[in-house]
Amino acid sequence: MPALAAAATVAGMRSFVAIAGWVADVPGCLLDSRYARCGEPDAAAPSKTTIWRMVTAADADAVDVAVTGWLADRDPAPAEGVHVVGKTQRGAIDADGDQVHLLAAVTDTSVVLAQDDVAAKTNEITGFAPLLDRLRVAGRTVTADALHTQRGHAEYQHGRNAKFVFCVKGNQPRLFDAPDVLPWETAPTGHESTERGHGRFTRRTICVLPAPEDLPFPGCGALSAAKLVAETGRPDRFTSGAAFATFSSTAPIPASSGASHRQRLNRGGNRQVNAAIHRIAITQSWMYEPATNYLARRRSQGDSSREAYRALKRHIARKVYTLLMHDFAISNSTAPSSGELPSSA
Repeated sequence: MPALAAAATVAGMRSFVAIAGWVADVPGCLLDSRYARCGEPDAAAPSKTTIWRMVTAADADAVDVAVTGWLADRDPAPAEGVHVVGKTQRGAIDADGDQVHLLAAVTDTSVVLAQDDVAAKTNEITGFAPLLDRLRVAGRTVTADALHTQRGHAEYQHGRNAKFVFCVKGNQPRLFDAPDVLPWETAPTGHESTERGHGRFTRRTICVLPAPEDLPFPGCGALSAAKLVAETGRPDRFTSGAAFATFSSTAPIPASSGASHRQRLNRGGNRQVNAAIHRIAITQSWMYEPATNYLARRRSQGDSSREAYRALKRHIARKVYTLLMHDFAISNSTAPSSGELPSSA
């Protein structure tokens, strides 16, 4: 019966009377094949009252999970992108009279793999991870609008071994300003589209730039590089790599007690630079063999995981400072005093 009601709705039936009329016109052989699965091959077509009772008594969330789960299990193209989209359903209201707002995961071919009912648009942020928990996203590219440009969402995607493309808008002002240091005016246009809607023309262009050459090491993408360059400014204002480490909150603070030699987290300095270095460290720990070997060696020497990561971040900060000074010297037509990169972690 649910399959018949769903088919009638897809066919354009918008009332229980229309749905019942559509079901009554279904050929008997097709009805028999549907009901045979339930052990009632000779059952008659359901009446309007029966259809109404079934639809109104059904658990909408359970039906939604069952249908989208069935589609996800039969996803024909697991390499397709997954787009997280939130939409308020026009004309649909809940028991309290509020409009229904859905957060859905949709493929490139418009197949809805999962969707959840969220109370309001602001709740999309908390519903992001639970929605994708039901899907296989490893190796796939997940996109979302600017509302989901959140550090937690990015870390969640890395943890699921997924790629992601997030928009940067005014809701993240410092991140929005960071890419301005890149030469967009000379970047080639990779894609361009023009759309008309809502009484206006919208022109969109996509340009792609590599990470700045002053930060050429694994784990540093364009945005992290831009953040480091923009927040640091003139690197020559630091007297040494240790001074830059203090600025970037990666300089360790001794916290030894008795025979125990420990260092605690430095919560001072520039947190934006520290966050960029943290992202580089996390990425290197997954995909850069020298970094993974370095972490393993630190742990074998008795460091906890947190202490090993802090040591890796301090090492990365040293590389960042060396490269920034190297590029600054070149831009000022002066050979750097020590432009060699560290050979190993």
